[in-house]
Amino acid sequence: MRRLLGLAAIFVLCLSGGGANGATSRRVFVSDEAVATLEGGDRIFLEVQARSRDSYVALAVRWAGTERAWARLEEVNDGRKVTPGLFYAIPFDALDRRHAAQVLVALFPDDGPSESGWVHKVAEQDLGQTLESVAFWFSGETRNAEVLAESNGIAPGVLAAGTEVVIPDDLAPPDLATAAAERHLAARPAAVSEADPAAATAPPPRAPRAAGDLIFQSDAKGDYAIYRLKKGEALYSAVVVRYTGRLHPQDVAAATATIAQLSGIQKPDAIPVGHPIRIPRHLILPEFLPPDDPRRAAHDAALGAARAHEVTAMAQRLDGVAIILDAGHGGDDIGAQRNGVHEDDYVYDVMCRLRALALKETGARVLTTIKDKSAGLEPHDGPFPIDKDEYLLTTPVYHPRKPHVGTVGVNLRWYLVNSWYRALRAEGFDPQRVVFISIHADSRHPSVRGAMVYVPGQEFRTDTYGHVGRLYRRKEVEEARYVSFSPKQRTRSEGLSRHLAGRVIDSLRAAGIPIHAEVPVRDRVIRGRRTYAPAVIRASLVPQSLLLEVANIGNADDAALLKRPEFRQSVARALLEAIEEHYASPRGSIAVTTAR
Repeated sequence: MRRLLGLAAIFVLCLSGGGANGATSRRVFVSDEAVATLEGGDRIFLEVQARSRDSYVALAVRWAGTERAWARLEEVNDGRKVTPGLFYAIPFDALDRRHAAQVLVALFPDDGPSESGWVHKVAEQDLGQTLESVAFWFSGETRNAEVLAESNGIAPGVLAAGTEVVIPDDLAPPDLATAAAERHLAARPAAVSEADPAAATAPPPRAPRAAGDLIFQSDAKGDYAIYRLKKGEALYSAVVVRYTGRLHPQDVAAATATIAQLSGIQKPDAIPVGHPIRIPRHLILPEFLPPDDPRRAAHDAALGAARAHEVTAMAQRLDGVAIILDAGHGGDDIGAQRNGVHEDDYVYDVMCRLRALALKETGARVLTTIKDKSAGLEPHDGPFPIDKDEYLLTTPVYHPRKPHVGTVGVNLRWYLVNSWYRALRAEGFDPQRVVFISIHADSRHPSVRGAMVYVPGQEFRTDTYGHVGRLYRRKEVEEARYVSFSPKQRTRSEGLSRHLAGRVIDSLRAAGIPIHAEVPVRDRVIRGRRTYAPAVIRASLVPQSLLLEVANIGNADDAALLKRPEFRQSVARALLEAIEEHYASPRGSIAVTTAR
Protein backbone atom coordinates (compact mmCIF):
# COMPACT_ATOMS: atom_id res chain seq x y z
CA MET A 1 0.00 0.00 0.00
CA ARG A 2 2.85 2.38 0.85
CA ARG A 3 4.40 1.76 -2.58
CA LEU A 4 1.12 2.50 -4.36
CA LEU A 5 0.65 5.69 -2.37
CA GLY A 6 4.17 6.78 -3.30
CA LEU A 7 3.53 6.23 -7.00
CA ALA A 8 0.23 8.04 -6.75
CA ALA A 9 2.02 11.01 -5.20
CA ILE A 10 4.39 11.16 -8.13
CA PHE A 11 1.42 11.08 -10.51
CA VAL A 12 -0.11 14.08 -8.73
CA LEU A 13 3.18 15.98 -9.00
CA CYS A 14 3.32 15.20 -12.70
CA LEU A 15 -0.14 16.67 -13.30
CA SER A 16 0.24 19.67 -11.05
CA GLY A 17 3.51 21.19 -12.17
CA GLY A 18 6.02 21.74 -14.91
CA GLY A 19 9.75 21.44 -15.19
CA ALA A 20 12.38 24.13 -15.18
CA ASN A 21 11.51 27.37 -16.97
CA GLY A 22 7.90 26.28 -17.25
CA ALA A 23 8.64 23.29 -19.47
CA THR A 24 6.38 20.33 -18.85
CA SER A 25 7.73 17.35 -16.95
CA ARG A 26 6.89 13.85 -18.15
CA ARG A 27 7.03 10.80 -15.92
CA VAL A 28 6.94 7.17 -17.01
CA PHE A 29 6.89 3.94 -15.00
CA VAL A 30 10.10 1.93 -15.26
CA SER A 31 9.19 -0.59 -12.56
CA ASP A 32 7.03 -0.85 -9.46
CA GLU A 33 9.62 1.13 -7.51
CA ALA A 34 11.04 3.50 -10.13
CA VAL A 35 9.71 6.29 -12.32
CA ALA A 36 11.71 8.01 -15.06
CA THR A 37 11.38 11.79 -15.34
CA LEU A 38 12.14 14.00 -18.35
CA GLU A 39 12.26 17.69 -17.48
CA GLY A 40 12.44 20.55 -19.93
CA GLY A 41 13.01 18.14 -22.79
CA ASP A 42 16.65 17.48 -21.97
CA ARG A 43 17.11 16.56 -18.28
CA ILE A 44 16.51 13.00 -17.09
CA PHE A 45 16.18 11.64 -13.55
CA LEU A 46 15.12 8.31 -12.14
CA GLU A 47 12.94 8.62 -9.03
CA VAL A 48 13.23 5.47 -6.91
CA GLN A 49 11.34 4.31 -3.86
CA ALA A 50 13.40 3.54 -0.78
CA ARG A 51 13.05 0.11 0.79
CA SER A 52 13.16 -0.87 4.43
CA ARG A 53 16.62 -0.19 5.96
CA ASP A 54 17.79 1.67 2.85
CA SER A 55 20.45 4.38 3.03
CA TYR A 56 22.14 6.51 0.39
CA VAL A 57 24.85 3.88 0.22
CA ALA A 58 22.24 1.15 -0.46
CA LEU A 59 20.54 3.30 -3.11
CA ALA A 60 23.89 3.98 -4.77
CA VAL A 61 24.78 0.28 -4.89
CA ARG A 62 21.36 -0.72 -6.27
CA TRP A 63 20.92 2.01 -8.93
CA ALA A 64 24.40 3.36 -9.66
CA GLY A 65 26.30 0.10 -9.30
CA THR A 66 28.80 1.52 -6.82
CA GLU A 67 28.61 2.77 -3.26
CA ARG A 68 30.93 5.64 -4.16
CA ALA A 69 27.95 7.51 -5.64
CA TRP A 70 26.24 7.86 -2.26
CA ALA A 71 27.49 11.42 -1.62
CA ARG A 72 26.20 12.57 -5.02
CA LEU A 73 22.77 11.11 -4.31
CA GLU A 74 22.64 12.72 -0.90
CA GLU A 75 23.53 16.09 -2.42
CA VAL A 76 20.93 15.84 -5.20
CA ASN A 77 18.25 15.00 -2.63
CA ASP A 78 19.21 17.94 -0.36
CA GLY A 79 20.54 15.63 2.34
CA ARG A 80 17.11 14.55 3.54
CA LYS A 81 16.91 11.34 5.50
CA VAL A 82 16.22 8.13 3.57
CA THR A 83 12.75 6.96 4.64
CA PRO A 84 11.16 3.71 3.43
CA GLY A 85 8.33 4.37 0.96
CA LEU A 86 9.52 7.82 -0.11
CA PHE A 87 11.07 8.58 -3.49
CA TYR A 88 14.60 9.85 -4.15
CA ALA A 89 16.10 11.26 -7.35
CA ILE A 90 18.97 9.51 -9.13
CA PRO A 91 20.61 11.72 -11.81
CA PHE A 92 20.84 10.04 -15.20
CA ASP A 93 24.62 10.25 -15.33
CA ALA A 94 24.86 8.39 -12.00
CA LEU A 95 22.85 5.37 -13.17
CA ASP A 96 24.61 2.15 -14.11
CA ARG A 97 24.36 1.00 -17.74
CA ARG A 98 21.45 -1.39 -17.23
CA HIS A 99 19.22 1.10 -15.44
CA ALA A 100 20.16 3.92 -17.82
CA ALA A 101 19.05 1.76 -20.75
CA GLN A 102 15.77 0.93 -18.99
CA VAL A 103 15.10 4.63 -18.46
CA LEU A 104 15.75 5.52 -22.11
CA VAL A 105 13.53 2.72 -23.38
CA ALA A 106 10.72 3.74 -21.01
CA LEU A 107 10.89 7.46 -21.84
CA PHE A 108 11.21 7.01 -25.60
CA PRO A 109 8.99 4.05 -26.58
CA ASP A 110 9.13 4.90 -30.30
CA ASP A 111 12.91 4.39 -30.39
CA GLY A 112 14.36 1.12 -31.57
CA PRO A 113 17.06 -0.74 -33.45
CA SER A 114 17.65 -0.52 -37.19
CA GLU A 115 20.28 -1.83 -39.56
CA SER A 116 22.30 1.37 -39.07
CA GLY A 117 22.12 1.64 -35.30
CA TRP A 118 19.69 2.72 -32.60
CA VAL A 119 17.10 5.23 -33.88
CA HIS A 120 15.95 7.96 -31.49
CA LYS A 121 12.87 9.96 -32.51
CA VAL A 122 12.05 13.36 -31.02
CA ALA A 123 8.40 13.38 -29.95
CA GLU A 124 6.19 16.47 -30.07
CA GLN A 125 5.82 16.35 -26.30
CA ASP A 126 9.59 16.34 -25.73
CA LEU A 127 10.70 19.52 -27.46
CA GLY A 128 13.92 20.96 -26.08
CA GLN A 129 16.21 18.08 -26.95
CA THR A 130 19.56 18.87 -28.57
CA LEU A 131 22.17 16.72 -30.26
CA GLU A 132 24.31 17.24 -27.17
CA SER A 133 21.66 15.81 -24.86
CA VAL A 134 20.96 12.89 -27.21
CA ALA A 135 24.69 12.16 -27.51
CA PHE A 136 25.04 12.24 -23.72
CA TRP A 137 22.07 9.93 -23.09
CA PHE A 138 22.93 7.31 -25.68
CA SER A 139 26.74 7.39 -25.80
CA GLY A 140 27.75 8.86 -22.45
CA GLU A 141 29.71 11.66 -24.12
CA THR A 142 28.37 15.09 -25.06
CA ARG A 143 31.26 15.51 -27.49
CA ASN A 144 29.77 12.76 -29.67
CA ALA A 145 27.20 15.33 -30.79
CA GLU A 146 29.66 16.19 -33.59
CA VAL A 147 29.66 12.56 -34.70
CA LEU A 148 25.85 12.44 -34.72
CA ALA A 149 25.61 15.74 -36.59
CA GLU A 150 28.01 14.50 -39.26
CA SER A 151 26.65 10.99 -39.71
CA ASN A 152 23.00 12.09 -39.64
CA GLY A 153 23.42 15.36 -41.54
CA ILE A 154 21.72 17.32 -38.75
CA ALA A 155 22.64 20.89 -37.86
CA PRO A 156 23.48 21.68 -34.20
CA GLY A 157 20.81 23.22 -32.02
CA VAL A 158 17.38 22.26 -30.69
CA LEU A 159 15.92 19.27 -32.54
CA ALA A 160 12.56 19.64 -34.24
CA ALA A 161 9.67 17.29 -33.49
CA GLY A 162 9.82 14.18 -35.67
CA THR A 163 13.60 14.34 -36.13
CA GLU A 164 15.20 10.90 -36.18
CA VAL A 165 18.77 10.55 -34.93
CA VAL A 166 20.62 7.32 -35.67
CA ILE A 167 23.14 6.43 -32.99
CA PRO A 168 25.71 4.09 -34.61
CA ASP A 169 26.00 0.64 -33.05
CA ASP A 170 29.51 1.32 -31.79
CA LEU A 171 28.24 4.31 -29.78
CA ALA A 172 24.87 3.01 -28.57
CA PRO A 173 24.97 0.89 -25.38
CA PRO A 174 24.27 -2.81 -26.01
CA ASP A 175 21.89 -2.85 -23.02
CA LEU A 176 19.25 -0.92 -25.03
CA ALA A 177 17.98 -3.90 -27.01
CA THR A 178 17.75 -6.03 -23.85
CA ALA A 179 15.91 -3.27 -22.01
CA ALA A 180 13.50 -2.88 -24.94
CA ALA A 181 12.73 -6.60 -24.87
CA GLU A 182 12.14 -6.50 -21.11
CA ARG A 183 9.92 -3.45 -21.49
CA HIS A 184 7.86 -5.23 -24.12
CA LEU A 185 7.11 -7.98 -21.61
CA ALA A 186 6.25 -5.70 -18.71
CA ALA A 187 2.66 -5.07 -19.92
CA ARG A 188 2.50 -1.83 -17.95
CA PRO A 189 1.07 1.42 -19.37
CA ALA A 190 3.77 3.44 -21.14
CA ALA A 191 3.12 6.60 -19.11
CA VAL A 192 1.60 7.33 -15.73
CA SER A 193 -0.88 9.77 -17.26
CA GLU A 194 -2.26 6.95 -19.42
CA ALA A 195 -2.86 4.53 -16.55
CA ASP A 196 -6.62 4.54 -16.90
CA PRO A 197 -8.32 1.44 -15.45
CA ALA A 198 -11.03 1.72 -18.09
CA ALA A 199 -8.39 1.16 -20.79
CA ALA A 200 -7.89 -2.38 -19.50
CA THR A 201 -11.49 -3.37 -20.24
CA ALA A 202 -11.53 -6.60 -22.21
CA PRO A 203 -12.83 -6.44 -25.80
CA PRO A 204 -16.10 -8.16 -26.56
CA PRO A 205 -15.56 -11.85 -27.43
CA ARG A 206 -15.48 -12.79 -31.08
CA ALA A 207 -16.38 -16.12 -32.61
CA PRO A 208 -13.32 -18.30 -33.34
CA ARG A 209 -12.12 -18.19 -36.95
CA ALA A 210 -9.67 -20.46 -38.76
CA ALA A 211 -6.86 -19.36 -41.07
CA GLY A 212 -4.55 -22.20 -42.00
CA ASP A 213 -3.23 -23.83 -38.83
CA LEU A 214 -4.30 -20.85 -36.71
CA ILE A 215 -7.60 -20.43 -34.87
CA PHE A 216 -8.31 -16.74 -34.18
CA GLN A 217 -10.42 -15.72 -31.23
CA SER A 218 -10.91 -12.97 -28.67
CA ASP A 219 -11.64 -13.08 -24.96
CA ALA A 220 -10.59 -11.41 -21.71
CA LYS A 221 -6.94 -12.06 -22.62
CA GLY A 222 -7.28 -10.05 -25.84
CA ASP A 223 -7.09 -10.91 -29.55
CA TYR A 224 -4.91 -13.89 -30.34
CA ALA A 225 -4.52 -16.99 -32.49
CA ILE A 226 -4.19 -20.54 -31.20
CA TYR A 227 -1.64 -22.90 -32.73
CA ARG A 228 -1.28 -26.47 -31.51
CA LEU A 229 2.31 -27.58 -31.44
CA LYS A 230 3.09 -30.65 -33.54
CA LYS A 231 5.56 -33.42 -32.83
CA GLY A 232 9.16 -32.31 -33.26
CA GLU A 233 8.29 -28.59 -33.34
CA ALA A 234 9.77 -25.93 -31.07
CA LEU A 235 8.11 -22.74 -29.89
CA TYR A 236 11.02 -20.64 -31.23
CA SER A 237 10.99 -21.85 -34.83
CA ALA A 238 7.53 -23.33 -35.42
CA VAL A 239 5.67 -20.38 -33.90
CA VAL A 240 7.77 -17.26 -33.28
CA VAL A 241 9.99 -17.30 -36.36
CA ARG A 242 7.26 -18.59 -38.68
CA TYR A 243 4.27 -16.51 -37.64
CA THR A 244 5.78 -13.30 -36.22
CA GLY A 245 8.71 -12.80 -38.59
CA ARG A 246 11.10 -12.14 -35.69
CA LEU A 247 14.63 -13.36 -36.41
CA HIS A 248 16.97 -11.37 -34.19
CA PRO A 249 17.83 -13.39 -31.04
CA GLN A 250 16.57 -10.75 -28.61
CA ASP A 251 13.35 -10.23 -30.57
CA VAL A 252 12.76 -14.00 -30.69
CA ALA A 253 13.38 -14.24 -26.95
CA ALA A 254 10.98 -11.38 -26.20
CA ALA A 255 8.19 -12.76 -28.41
CA THR A 256 8.72 -16.25 -26.99
CA ALA A 257 8.39 -14.97 -23.44
CA THR A 258 5.23 -13.02 -24.32
CA ILE A 259 3.61 -16.05 -25.99
CA ALA A 260 4.67 -18.41 -23.20
CA GLN A 261 3.18 -16.12 -20.57
CA LEU A 262 -0.12 -15.79 -22.47
CA SER A 263 -0.21 -19.55 -23.05
CA GLY A 264 0.54 -20.56 -19.45
CA ILE A 265 3.84 -22.20 -20.43
CA GLN A 266 6.47 -22.49 -17.72
CA LYS A 267 9.20 -24.16 -19.79
CA PRO A 268 9.25 -23.07 -23.47
CA ASP A 269 11.64 -25.90 -24.34
CA ALA A 270 9.41 -28.64 -22.88
CA ILE A 271 5.93 -28.11 -24.35
CA PRO A 272 3.63 -31.14 -24.79
CA VAL A 273 2.49 -31.96 -28.32
CA GLY A 274 -0.91 -30.40 -28.99
CA HIS A 275 -0.57 -27.71 -26.32
CA PRO A 276 -2.57 -24.61 -27.37
CA ILE A 277 -0.09 -21.83 -28.11
CA ARG A 278 -1.69 -18.36 -27.91
CA ILE A 279 -0.07 -15.83 -30.26
CA PRO A 280 -1.09 -12.17 -29.81
CA ARG A 281 -2.76 -11.03 -33.00
CA HIS A 282 -0.66 -7.86 -33.31
CA LEU A 283 2.53 -9.96 -33.48
CA ILE A 284 1.35 -12.11 -36.41
CA LEU A 285 2.57 -11.36 -39.93
CA PRO A 286 -0.25 -10.06 -42.17
CA GLU A 287 -0.09 -13.03 -44.57
CA PHE A 288 -1.17 -15.40 -41.77
CA LEU A 289 -4.22 -13.37 -40.69
CA PRO A 290 -7.80 -14.17 -41.82
CA PRO A 291 -8.55 -12.94 -45.38
CA ASP A 292 -10.93 -10.21 -44.21
CA ASP A 293 -8.46 -8.72 -41.73
CA PRO A 294 -7.52 -5.16 -42.88
CA ARG A 295 -3.79 -5.89 -42.58
CA ARG A 296 -4.15 -9.10 -44.57
CA ALA A 297 -6.26 -7.38 -47.21
CA ALA A 298 -3.71 -4.59 -47.64
CA HIS A 299 -0.88 -7.12 -47.87
CA ASP A 300 -2.70 -9.23 -50.48
CA ALA A 301 -3.56 -6.16 -52.56
CA ALA A 302 0.05 -4.95 -52.55
CA LEU A 303 1.39 -8.39 -53.45
CA GLY A 304 -1.16 -8.75 -56.22
CA ALA A 305 -0.14 -5.40 -57.69
CA ALA A 306 3.52 -6.45 -57.57
CA ARG A 307 2.75 -9.74 -59.32
CA ALA A 308 1.38 -7.86 -62.30
CA HIS A 309 4.93 -6.72 -63.20
CA GLU A 310 6.92 -9.36 -65.04
CA VAL A 311 10.37 -9.38 -66.60
CA THR A 312 10.08 -9.14 -70.37
CA ALA A 313 13.77 -8.63 -71.26
CA MET A 314 15.72 -11.65 -72.49
CA ALA A 315 19.49 -12.06 -72.90
CA GLN A 316 21.69 -14.89 -74.12
CA ARG A 317 24.86 -15.27 -72.01
CA LEU A 318 23.70 -12.11 -70.21
CA ASP A 319 24.80 -9.96 -73.15
CA GLY A 320 23.60 -6.42 -72.52
CA VAL A 321 23.02 -7.10 -68.80
CA ALA A 322 24.75 -5.12 -66.04
CA ILE A 323 25.25 -6.71 -62.61
CA ILE A 324 26.06 -4.38 -59.71
CA LEU A 325 27.50 -6.30 -56.74
CA ASP A 326 27.97 -5.21 -53.16
CA ALA A 327 29.48 -7.03 -50.19
CA GLY A 328 28.20 -5.89 -46.81
CA HIS A 329 30.25 -4.00 -44.22
CA GLY A 330 34.03 -3.63 -44.55
CA GLY A 331 36.71 -1.39 -43.07
CA ASP A 332 36.25 -0.89 -39.34
CA ASP A 333 32.83 -2.52 -39.64
CA ILE A 334 33.43 -6.28 -39.83
CA GLY A 335 29.70 -7.03 -39.61
CA ALA A 336 28.29 -9.94 -37.65
CA GLN A 337 30.80 -12.08 -35.77
CA ARG A 338 29.74 -15.50 -34.48
CA ASN A 339 31.08 -19.06 -34.33
CA GLY A 340 34.53 -18.12 -35.57
CA VAL A 341 33.28 -16.18 -38.63
CA HIS A 342 33.31 -12.44 -39.25
CA GLU A 343 30.88 -11.43 -41.93
CA ASP A 344 32.64 -8.91 -44.15
CA ASP A 345 35.57 -10.94 -45.54
CA TYR A 346 33.56 -14.09 -46.20
CA VAL A 347 30.74 -12.38 -48.07
CA TYR A 348 33.33 -10.28 -49.91
CA ASP A 349 34.81 -13.55 -51.18
CA VAL A 350 31.37 -14.68 -52.41
CA MET A 351 31.10 -11.39 -54.31
CA CYS A 352 34.56 -11.86 -55.84
CA ARG A 353 33.71 -15.41 -56.92
CA LEU A 354 30.45 -14.30 -58.52
CA ARG A 355 32.27 -11.49 -60.32
CA ALA A 356 34.94 -13.87 -61.62
CA LEU A 357 32.37 -16.37 -62.92
CA ALA A 358 30.28 -13.70 -64.62
CA LEU A 359 33.29 -12.12 -66.33
CA LYS A 360 34.61 -15.49 -67.50
CA GLU A 361 31.40 -17.18 -68.62
CA THR A 362 29.01 -14.43 -69.69
CA GLY A 363 28.93 -11.15 -71.52
CA ALA A 364 27.59 -9.22 -68.53
CA ARG A 365 29.02 -5.90 -67.36
CA VAL A 366 30.01 -6.36 -63.70
CA LEU A 367 30.48 -3.47 -61.25
CA THR A 368 31.40 -3.75 -57.55
CA THR A 369 30.88 -1.16 -54.82
CA ILE A 370 33.78 -2.17 -52.57
CA LYS A 371 37.40 -3.30 -52.83
CA ASP A 372 39.83 -4.95 -50.43
CA LYS A 373 43.20 -3.20 -50.69
CA SER A 374 45.24 -6.27 -49.76
CA ALA A 375 43.16 -9.02 -51.38
CA GLY A 376 42.03 -7.22 -54.53
CA LEU A 377 39.02 -8.66 -56.34
CA GLU A 378 40.29 -12.21 -56.75
CA PRO A 379 38.70 -15.13 -54.86
CA HIS A 380 40.64 -16.53 -51.89
CA ASP A 381 40.24 -19.81 -50.03
CA GLY A 382 41.01 -18.23 -46.66
CA PRO A 383 41.26 -18.22 -43.72
CA PHE A 384 40.66 -14.49 -43.55
CA PRO A 385 42.43 -12.31 -40.99
CA ILE A 386 40.56 -9.17 -39.96
CA ASP A 387 42.43 -6.60 -42.05
CA LYS A 388 39.90 -3.70 -42.14
CA ASP A 389 41.38 -2.28 -45.35
CA GLU A 390 38.27 -2.41 -47.51
CA TYR A 391 37.03 0.84 -49.07
CA LEU A 392 34.00 1.97 -51.06
CA LEU A 393 34.63 2.99 -54.66
CA THR A 394 33.01 6.42 -54.40
CA THR A 395 34.75 9.57 -55.65
CA PRO A 396 36.73 10.17 -53.51
CA VAL A 397 36.85 6.69 -51.98
CA TYR A 398 35.43 6.15 -48.50
CA HIS A 399 37.11 3.98 -45.88
CA PRO A 400 34.36 2.84 -43.48
CA ARG A 401 35.45 3.78 -39.99
CA LYS A 402 34.08 4.09 -36.53
CA PRO A 403 31.86 5.63 -35.36
CA HIS A 404 30.27 6.31 -38.77
CA VAL A 405 30.19 2.77 -40.13
CA GLY A 406 26.55 2.07 -39.34
CA THR A 407 25.10 4.94 -41.37
CA VAL A 408 27.49 6.61 -43.80
CA GLY A 409 28.88 3.35 -45.22
CA VAL A 410 25.41 2.00 -46.03
CA ASN A 411 24.16 5.26 -47.50
CA LEU A 412 27.19 5.84 -49.71
CA ARG A 413 26.63 2.39 -51.21
CA TRP A 414 23.20 3.25 -52.54
CA TYR A 415 24.45 6.63 -53.72
CA LEU A 416 27.16 4.79 -55.68
CA VAL A 417 24.70 2.21 -57.04
CA ASN A 418 22.34 4.97 -58.15
CA SER A 419 25.17 6.86 -59.84
CA TRP A 420 26.15 3.77 -61.81
CA TYR A 421 22.52 3.08 -62.69
CA ARG A 422 22.14 6.58 -64.14
CA ALA A 423 25.37 6.11 -66.11
CA LEU A 424 24.18 2.75 -67.47
CA ARG A 425 20.85 4.24 -68.48
CA ALA A 426 22.71 7.05 -70.28
CA GLU A 427 24.61 4.36 -72.21
CA GLY A 428 21.34 2.86 -73.35
CA PHE A 429 20.88 -0.03 -70.91
CA ASP A 430 17.31 -1.24 -70.52
CA PRO A 431 16.26 -0.76 -66.83
CA GLN A 432 15.16 -4.41 -66.78
CA ARG A 433 18.70 -5.45 -67.73
CA VAL A 434 20.30 -3.98 -64.61
CA VAL A 435 20.53 -6.09 -61.44
CA PHE A 436 21.79 -5.05 -58.00
CA ILE A 437 22.64 -7.65 -55.34
CA SER A 438 24.04 -6.85 -51.88
CA ILE A 439 25.57 -9.94 -50.25
CA HIS A 440 25.53 -10.45 -46.48
CA ALA A 441 25.58 -13.14 -43.77
CA ASP A 442 23.41 -12.31 -40.78
CA SER A 443 23.31 -13.43 -37.17
CA ARG A 444 19.78 -14.66 -36.46
CA HIS A 445 18.44 -16.85 -33.70
CA PRO A 446 20.65 -19.99 -33.53
CA SER A 447 17.64 -22.27 -34.17
CA VAL A 448 17.27 -20.73 -37.64
CA ARG A 449 19.50 -21.51 -40.59
CA GLY A 450 19.73 -21.05 -44.32
CA ALA A 451 19.79 -18.34 -46.98
CA MET A 452 17.18 -15.56 -47.23
CA VAL A 453 16.52 -12.79 -49.73
CA TYR A 454 15.11 -9.33 -49.00
CA VAL A 455 13.29 -7.34 -51.69
CA PRO A 456 12.39 -3.63 -51.47
CA GLY A 457 8.88 -3.73 -50.02
CA GLN A 458 6.73 -1.03 -51.60
CA GLU A 459 5.14 0.11 -48.34
CA PHE A 460 8.57 0.88 -46.83
CA ARG A 461 9.77 3.23 -49.60
CA THR A 462 7.37 6.13 -49.21
CA ASP A 463 9.82 8.78 -47.96
CA THR A 464 12.41 10.97 -49.62
CA TYR A 465 15.93 9.73 -48.86
CA GLY A 466 19.07 11.84 -48.75
CA HIS A 467 21.90 12.97 -46.49
CA VAL A 468 24.15 15.97 -45.91
CA GLY A 469 27.41 16.46 -44.04
CA ARG A 470 31.15 16.44 -44.61
CA LEU A 471 31.36 12.68 -45.12
CA TYR A 472 28.79 12.92 -47.91
CA ARG A 473 30.94 15.23 -50.01
CA ARG A 474 31.20 12.72 -52.83
CA LYS A 475 30.59 13.05 -56.56
CA GLU A 476 27.82 10.47 -56.41
CA VAL A 477 25.95 12.41 -53.74
CA GLU A 478 26.30 15.73 -55.52
CA GLU A 479 24.82 14.20 -58.68
CA ALA A 480 21.49 13.60 -56.93
CA ARG A 481 21.36 14.09 -53.17
CA TYR A 482 17.73 13.06 -52.73
CA VAL A 483 15.73 10.17 -54.13
CA SER A 484 12.05 9.25 -53.91
CA PHE A 485 9.75 6.79 -55.64
CA SER A 486 6.28 7.04 -57.12
CA PRO A 487 3.69 4.37 -56.17
CA LYS A 488 4.09 2.81 -59.61
CA GLN A 489 7.90 2.65 -59.26
CA ARG A 490 7.62 1.06 -55.82
CA THR A 491 5.14 -1.59 -56.96
CA ARG A 492 7.06 -2.38 -60.14
CA SER A 493 10.39 -2.68 -58.32
CA GLU A 494 8.99 -5.05 -55.72
CA GLY A 495 7.43 -7.21 -58.42
CA LEU A 496 10.54 -7.45 -60.60
CA SER A 497 12.73 -8.01 -57.54
CA ARG A 498 10.45 -10.81 -56.34
CA HIS A 499 10.77 -12.58 -59.68
CA LEU A 500 14.57 -12.47 -59.39
CA ALA A 501 14.44 -13.46 -55.71
CA GLY A 502 12.38 -16.52 -56.60
CA ARG A 503 15.01 -17.54 -59.15
CA VAL A 504 17.76 -17.09 -56.55
CA ILE A 505 16.00 -19.24 -53.95
CA ASP A 506 15.26 -21.98 -56.50
CA SER A 507 18.86 -21.98 -57.72
CA LEU A 508 20.35 -22.08 -54.21
CA ARG A 509 18.02 -24.90 -53.24
CA ALA A 510 18.92 -26.88 -56.37
CA ALA A 511 22.60 -26.49 -55.45
CA GLY A 512 21.98 -28.06 -52.05
CA ILE A 513 22.50 -24.82 -50.16
CA PRO A 514 20.37 -24.56 -46.99
CA ILE A 515 17.36 -22.23 -47.35
CA HIS A 516 15.45 -20.53 -44.56
CA ALA A 517 12.60 -22.96 -43.85
CA GLU A 518 9.73 -20.56 -43.27
CA VAL A 519 9.81 -17.36 -45.34
CA PRO A 520 12.90 -17.28 -47.57
CA VAL A 521 11.84 -14.13 -49.46
CA ARG A 522 10.93 -11.11 -47.35
CA ASP A 523 10.01 -7.49 -47.97
CA ARG A 524 10.73 -6.20 -44.46
CA VAL A 525 13.03 -6.46 -41.46
CA ILE A 526 11.45 -6.53 -37.99
CA ARG A 527 13.69 -5.29 -35.19
CA GLY A 528 12.15 -4.35 -31.85
CA ARG A 529 9.31 -1.90 -32.51
CA ARG A 530 10.57 -0.98 -36.00
CA THR A 531 9.77 -2.51 -39.38
CA TYR A 532 11.70 -1.40 -42.45
CA ALA A 533 13.28 -2.38 -45.75
CA PRO A 534 17.11 -2.60 -45.71
CA ALA A 535 18.47 0.85 -46.61
CA VAL A 536 20.85 -0.34 -49.33
CA ILE A 537 17.92 -1.61 -51.43
CA ARG A 538 15.26 0.75 -50.05
CA ALA A 539 16.92 3.77 -51.70
CA SER A 540 18.24 1.93 -54.77
CA LEU A 541 17.05 3.20 -58.15
CA VAL A 542 17.75 -0.19 -59.75
CA PRO A 543 14.31 -1.78 -60.30
CA GLN A 544 15.68 -5.26 -59.52
CA SER A 545 17.44 -4.94 -56.17
CA LEU A 546 18.09 -7.74 -53.67
CA LEU A 547 19.81 -8.16 -50.34
CA LEU A 548 20.96 -11.76 -49.95
CA GLU A 549 21.76 -13.30 -46.56
CA VAL A 550 23.80 -16.33 -47.67
CA ALA A 551 23.83 -17.94 -44.21
CA ASN A 552 23.05 -17.42 -40.55
CA ILE A 553 26.41 -17.38 -38.78
CA GLY A 554 24.54 -17.39 -35.48
CA ASN A 555 23.90 -21.05 -36.35
CA ALA A 556 27.04 -23.17 -35.92
CA ASP A 557 26.30 -25.37 -38.96
CA ASP A 558 25.78 -22.38 -41.25
CA ALA A 559 28.95 -20.72 -39.96
CA ALA A 560 30.95 -23.89 -40.63
CA LEU A 561 29.64 -23.96 -44.20
CA LEU A 562 30.56 -20.34 -44.86
CA LYS A 563 34.15 -21.06 -43.84
CA ARG A 564 34.45 -23.58 -46.68
CA PRO A 565 35.64 -22.15 -50.05
CA GLU A 566 33.67 -24.77 -51.99
CA PHE A 567 30.47 -23.60 -50.28
CA ARG A 568 31.19 -19.97 -51.20
CA GLN A 569 31.90 -21.09 -54.76
CA SER A 570 28.58 -22.98 -54.85
CA VAL A 571 26.72 -19.88 -53.69
CA ALA A 572 28.40 -17.77 -56.38
CA ARG A 573 27.64 -20.38 -59.06
CA ALA A 574 23.99 -20.63 -57.98
CA LEU A 575 23.60 -16.85 -58.05
CA LEU A 576 24.98 -16.60 -61.57
CA GLU A 577 22.74 -19.43 -62.78
CA ALA A 578 19.74 -17.68 -61.19
CA ILE A 579 20.48 -14.47 -63.10
CA GLU A 580 21.00 -16.41 -66.34
CA GLU A 581 17.71 -18.26 -65.85
CA HIS A 582 16.03 -14.96 -65.04
CA TYR A 583 16.84 -13.70 -68.53
CA ALA A 584 16.48 -17.03 -70.33
CA SER A 585 12.68 -16.92 -70.26
CA PRO A 586 10.57 -13.84 -69.65
CA ARG A 587 7.97 -15.46 -67.42
CA GLY A 588 8.58 -17.32 -64.18
CA SER A 589 7.22 -17.97 -60.74
CA ILE A 590 7.13 -15.07 -58.33
CA ALA A 591 8.22 -15.75 -54.76
CA VAL A 592 5.73 -14.76 -52.08
CA THR A 593 6.50 -14.11 -48.44
CA THR A 594 4.62 -17.22 -47.35
CA ALA A 595 6.75 -19.60 -49.44
CA ARG A 596 8.02 -22.46 -47.30
